[in-house]
Amino acid sequence: MDKTEKQKMLAGELYLANDPELAAES
Repeated sequence: MDKTEKQKMLAGELYLANDPELAAES
């Protein structure tokens, strides 16, 4: 479960970083 949670966190971070909306705001 820890791996899944960590993977989810990493995936979320990557998604946010790759999010065009966030990039546009930045």
